[in-house]
Amino acid sequence: MRRKKRIFISSTIRSEWNQLYNQQLCTRLESAGFRCFLPQRDVKADSGVTVFRQNTQAIEDADAVLTVVKNENVNLGVEAGFAFAMNKPIIILCDEQSRLPTMLSGVGIQIFRVAGLEPVQDYIEPLIKLLSTAPETVRLGGRGPA
Repeated sequence: MRRKKRIFISSTIRSEWNQLYNQQLCTRLESAGFRCFLPQRDVKADSGVTVFRQNTQAIEDADAVLTVVKNENVNLGVEAGFAFAMNKPIIILCDEQSRLPTMLSGVGIQIFRVAGLEPVQDYIEPLIKLLSTAPETVRLGGRGPA
């Protein structure tokens, strides 16, 4: 039996919209056979150090990082930078209205831009295909398979 691909979902949890969206996206991906690490659900911590350790361990264990660019904050860049340093494939999910930070656009192996992030069912199948075919590691610089 093939191991389920592990996806780290990187997204802000500072907004109620993101919290609800992140859970909906995670549920859809898990229904499709992925194992997701969703920090808002999976981190069990009471300090910044513990949160950092759990998130960086989950990124290290992940096969790919899915970065949701909507209401982004500094943590998004930290998580993407750590994943980049670990040669993890980073897929950036954003809508057409979101401003994609310049540095973030340079670390992704794929920018998956959609008309709107809701409803998820409008683009979940192509996203699942993209995550399923992402390489397990990339050369430093995010420029293709290692």
